[in-house]
Amino acid sequence: MVIRYPRDPVCGDVPAPVACPLLPGKAEILRRGRRVALFAYGAMVKEALAAAESLGGEQATVVDARFAKPVDADMLRELAREHELLVTIEDHALAGGFGSAVLETLADEAIQFRQVVRLGIPDRFVRGGPRLRRQGRALRSARRARGDRTRADRPGHRPGRRLRDRRG
Repeated sequence: MVIRYPRDPVCGDVPAPVACPLLPGKAEILRRGRRVALFAYGAMVKEALAAAESLGGEQATVVDARFAKPVDADMLRELAREHELLVTIEDHALAGGFGSAVLETLADEAIQFRQVVRLGIPDRFVRGGPRLRRQGRALRSARRARGDRTRADRPGHRPGRRLRDRRG
């Protein structure tokens, strides 16, 4: 068992729960929308809310999972009835992480979405560091999942080598 103690303060600008007790394994809807469900965990809830705002209108539902495990299967069933796309968002490793637990729950409970996308840190060694650096890695992973290419994705790039920003 590993217990991880983040070095950064917890963000305080995520909406407070709506007068409901914190029940183990129960997620909370922070924003209602259609088509896309953003199922976020931990510090990435704030990022999910920002992403939903950038989509505009009532495109995305944002759910604070509140717990990595157990995953709220009832919430997933509700989201599957109303949404085509489920996106899990975490600032941890994808392999064996929150998104994997969600996929297991979907399979075990026979819950289906048209598409499920997991955003997080790729399965390779990641040095500890500030949350902002880890979130940057998770966001780069998300861009790669969408098909955007960065210099680090190009042939000839040597891992560990610093890249200079040539924009000025």
